[in-house]
Amino acid sequence: EGLSGAECATSAGGRYCLPVSQDTAALSGCAVVFVFVKATATAVVAKGLPDWVGPATIVVTLQNGLGNREALEEALGRPVVAGTTAVGAARSGLGTVLAGGNGPTVVGGGGDGQAAQVAGLLAQAGLPVSITPNPQKAIWEKAVVNAAINPLGALLRVPNGQLLNNPSVSELQQDIIAEAVMAAGLDGVQLDAGELFVSTQNVCRQTASNRCSMLQDIEAGRSTEIDAINGRVLAIAAAAGHQLPVNSVICRLVRSASFLSL
Repeated sequence: EGLSGAECATSAGGRYCLPVSQDTAALSGCAVVFVFVKATATAVVAKGLPDWVGPATIVVTLQNGLGNREALEEALGRPVVAGTTAVGAARSGLGTVLAGGNGPTVVGGGGDGQAAQVAGLLAQAGLPVSITPNPQKAIWEKAVVNAAINPLGALLRVPNGQLLNNPSVSELQQDIIAEAVMAAGLDGVQLDAGELFVSTQNVCRQTASNRCSMLQDIEAGRSTEIDAINGRVLAIAAAAGHQLPVNSVICRLVRSASFLSL
């Protein structure tokens, strides 16, 4: 059954209606399809996507976590445009979305010229966007920062800003990052742990009042994306015969907290 639409409210006070449908046939004929589902739903979407879009459709993922790009490409049998975004939004009520700040978006990959097409569309919409020759590195960088913020915010039940100026939290974040950087290297991506810790601290400052999505999921009794973030880091290391003790404990704690909230 189709829905009439969702109301989007902007920070400048504007309001407009976005068409919404639960019918996957609405995707047929689309030139570009963005996949924005949570990582927990990527496998389901990937399974149906080949039947929902045409062979010339550009598929884009800007999702959080690791493994989304690979799942979509395996299902479609072709490259997808992938990257990260810092554009924010929050659901302010039933059928209502409050648009957040227009943070930067980075895209890359896909077929010939597809990333440039996607970047052009986003730029026309007034969103700051750039093209990277290495989208996998951008995805890893964001995933590592998320791995060092989201689980701790969720377990401590605090907004991001309260993770700052806490020596024990800082030590945990550095340990999480160091293990994740090692896993990234096993995946062919070279990262700098020191730079990522600075980025983590900066994100906590810039989003000080934000309650991370993992905390919101636990409070709402929803499944979290822990398996696509710290859990995926663990899986990549385990496949190469490495253990990551800090991320392992973090994953078990978040899964336990999530289980208790269901």
